[in-house]
Amino acid sequence: MKKYCYLLLITAALLTGCSSEQGVTANTQDPSIEKQTETSVSTTSEAVSTETTASTAATAAPITFATIRTTTKPIATTTSTIAATTVAEQTVSGTEQATKTETQAAASEETTAAAETATTAATTKQTMLTVRTSFTTMTVTSLMRQQTTYLFTEPEEEPEEPEPDPEPEESWESTYVYDEYYRDYDLSDYKDTFDNTLFIGDSIIYGLRRVESLSKDHIAGLVGLGVRDAMDTQIYVDGNEVDVFTAAKKTTAKNIVCSFGLNDINQISEKKFVAAYRKLLDTLHDAAPKAHLSVLSITPVLHENTKYSNSKIDRYNQALKAMCKDYGCQYIDITPELKNCLNGLKTDYHRGDGIHLSLDGYQAFLWQIGKALK
Repeated sequence: MKKYCYLLLITAALLTGCSSEQGVTANTQDPSIEKQTETSVSTTSEAVSTETTASTAATAAPITFATIRTTTKPIATTTSTIAATTVAEQTVSGTEQATKTETQAAASEETTAAAETATTAATTKQTMLTVRTSFTTMTVTSLMRQQTTYLFTEPEEEPEEPEPDPEPEESWESTYVYDEYYRDYDLSDYKDTFDNTLFIGDSIIYGLRRVESLSKDHIAGLVGLGVRDAMDTQIYVDGNEVDVFTAAKKTTAKNIVCSFGLNDINQISEKKFVAAYRKLLDTLHDAAPKAHLSVLSITPVLHENTKYSNSKIDRYNQALKAMCKDYGCQYIDITPELKNCLNGLKTDYHRGDGIHLSLDGYQAFLWQIGKALK
């Protein structure tokens, strides 16, 4: 009878162990946490029931290998269940902690933004208040000044009429027109000098026929004549056409004065101009070896004139002056009394074209020649 009881206990233990192994396998294969929990609870209940049965049987029989196995497996299963439950709780706790941290960060950003908005609003309000106060102060100050000026400013007195400037004393030496200096030129002292002078040149020389104090047989000129072609051109001497060599040879004048340039500066270079002038002087010296040769500077033009340039005229005059020094003849600069501060011909010294001299211009022209020759 006892043998049958032991067999029943062993069979029950084996059946219980198989059930436990099936529960553990199901627990391992099923990924659902809820099924794990239910299987673990069921397994735990069966283990507790088995332990109770085993304890009852142990009082009647000794502990065997099957009993130990039956007791150990439920304990391991229970440990696995507890570990899984702990991991789940830690995961939930970590999720709650992360959510709490994000909520606190969002709340902190909202608080900072609100603080910045409040600060900006306060600053703007203070600035507007300052501007309004300044504007009000300026307005009140301006009104007070206007009122004070109106109340206490004495009426302006009418300015007295300035006394007219005293009239300048009349003088034969000079008169002023704008920035130009004029004077009266007395040519009476140079009459004998001009009577012994032969003038040879272009339209500037030909215009001397208008000056009554000069003898027309002492004027050998031609409009448009240049020094480059003076040797091959007939010129007028008191109505007669002669060449330069003949005019110089027939004259009894002690002085021969040449004036060329305005018809050359736009046609030939300074070097060719000087070379042509030297050739002319050689011809005149051969025709009248005892005559005193003189060369006049090129006359200036009005500074508004577009045909000629006074700066270019100045360059040619410098070359002409150097040539006369090298050649050994006299160079007479007639520009000082003809020019104004603009380095051009004075406005009253031309005939209307800005180039040819008026009678007043010829007075200054001849006065400088007579002074140099005498």
